[in-house]
Amino acid sequence: MNADIFPNVEWFQQASVVANESDAFRSLGTIDCRMGFRSGDNVVALTFESFSCTEVSVWEVDRLRDLDFWIEMGPDRWKEFLAEMRENTEVMHGHTLNSVDLSSEAGIIRYQDEVGRMKFFQYINSIEKFLELSLLSNSKNKVNPSGK
Repeated sequence: MNADIFPNVEWFQQASVVANESDAFRSLGTIDCRMGFRSGDNVVALTFESFSCTEVSVWEVDRLRDLDFWIEMGPDRWKEFLAEMRENTEVMHGHTLNSVDLSSEAGIIRYQDEVGRMKFFQYINSIEKFLELSLLSNSKNKVNPSGK
């Protein structure tokens, strides 16, 4: 895994600390899934249980099928997506994962089966809040999407 490319473990570890303490994140309800963020060969897996992100780990591409679902974009698209989020301060201003998925030719949401697809849509609000909090937490602590 290349730590210079988003996604990276440091980014999501910092985000999990903030999200786990966030009333806004908890208010969206429980989230029980194992999901991933992928760019090329870089994959970070997150495990959510109840109201918390309980694990952040490097994941192998050949094990993606073990995740409920993952979000996949190239490095340039991740940078663009995160810049759009930063500019608008919230994912909800038209840059939702669903809208990006629908506007991308091949989509960005991946899953092995319909259960994974259903979990994505069941937890989409929590995932988007987690991403929003990841930007806030990492900008305060000077961690950037490239891990530098």
